[in-house]
Amino acid sequence: MAYVTATSLSVAGDVRDDPDLGDEAMIGGEAYRAKLLTDDALDTAISAYLADPSKPVVVEVGKGRLDVAATVLANAYSTEVLAREGATGPQQRNAVKTAVLLAPVG
Repeated sequence: MAYVTATSLSVAGDVRDDPDLGDEAMIGGEAYRAKLLTDDALDTAISAYLADPSKPVVVEVGKGRLDVAATVLANAYSTEVLAREGATGPQQRNAVKTAVLLAPVG
């Protein structure tokens, strides 16, 4: 199993630090914008998944995790692109990236 750790950075004023908001789930795109999910961690996870989709790839984002295979399977667009014959490498990478950025961090 490949584990990719995203470097956690403290973001002042981040809504997830507000105790009044409860434990609302953050999605991958919010973690990316907050710099909790780095470009390097995202690229490494995408490459690992595309190299062998049968091997589990998990991205750790702060206290949460994203299972890349589960995010792809849960996203209809990504599943369709990856199943398509003739999909280019960049199309495949973008499909996986889309799934990760839209998935809830759990």
